[in-house]
Amino acid sequence: MGENRTKEEQVALQAKLKEAFNDKGFVEKVSALDTPEEVQAALKERGIDFSVEEVVALREAVEKAGERGDDLTDEELEEIRSEEHTSELQS
Repeated sequence: MGENRTKEEQVALQAKLKEAFNDKGFVEKVSALDTPEEVQAALKERGIDFSVEEVVALREAVEKAGERGDDLTDEELEEIRSEEHTSELQS
């Protein structure tokens, strides 16, 4: 899924992710969800169309950022997309 996005779509997605994760209510809601599929549905409600693999990578990155007491960096968001691309090539 990640490799099918144009540069413009990636920029728009990144903006949506930043907006979503700056919303404390949304972060609390997503944090309480148990499965990647539930998180995927919550993201889709915000206009963010992620595969389950991207959701898993996103959750791991968010947890690491939380441990640092920081937000996701642009590099971490790009890594999520590149990990998805790599996993699809290996499938």
